[in-house]
Amino acid sequence: MLVRCRTRDQEAVLRMAPSGAVADPAPGGQALQRFAANPGGPVPRFLGSGLVYDVSWVLEEARPGTRPVTLSASLLEDVVGFLAGLPQGTGAQPADRLLAVLTSLMPEWVPAAEELTATIATELEGWPSVAAHGDFWRGNLLEREGRLSGVVDWDAFDPHGVPGGDLLHLVATEERLRTRTSMGAVYRSAPWLRTSFGSCSRHYYRALGLQPSPAQLTAVGTAWWAAQVAGDLRRRPQLSRNDSWVAANVTSVLAPPR
Repeated sequence: MLVRCRTRDQEAVLRMAPSGAVADPAPGGQALQRFAANPGGPVPRFLGSGLVYDVSWVLEEARPGTRPVTLSASLLEDVVGFLAGLPQGTGAQPADRLLAVLTSLMPEWVPAAEELTATIATELEGWPSVAAHGDFWRGNLLEREGRLSGVVDWDAFDPHGVPGGDLLHLVATEERLRTRTSMGAVYRSAPWLRTSFGSCSRHYYRALGLQPSPAQLTAVGTAWWAAQVAGDLRRRPQLSRNDSWVAANVTSVLAPPR
């Protein structure tokens, strides 16, 4: 449940769901608390959280603005600046824990997943990790007069994300919405190697002191795919038994036709 409300002195958003459920807002609340030491910017301010009769709740500041209809140049500029300023850590190699979600449900993919994990780890060796939103698409952004005013819905937050993963998710999701195609099909089209992605990611990676090669960008793309598969399977484990979904989004990537 999502409720727009008002505290004593400001507009707020109250999120509620059964504790431990897929929609449990507690992880998002924990993510917002990480930004509490650096107030300002488009991240909603954390106002409180708790548990009542097994219902988890999080109260956060209501950011101004509306969801953008398109990604304008000014909005994209703000997005790149925001993502480049997120906290960094060490060891951007999360594919093992992400692909573990896949292999726990479909153990037949263990050898392919291990090979993919090793490739990503090799290509991204020495890269930092970054705080990642985890579901950074246009529907989770707010704009006001053409500028970024809010980044909401932090439930998929990952403190050890791959640099560029959020930006790629934004671009790839736009393509999925435009073409109405599967995640696997978007992956196979390699959007991370296109000029359109390079024009915005260049500024992002420069701010992080990175100059990724095509192979490293492909590793970022593969890590993005792994994160999306893991997210889908966490929300709906039954997808592992859906032959059409598996063929379009798993088999097409891990065992493409030769």
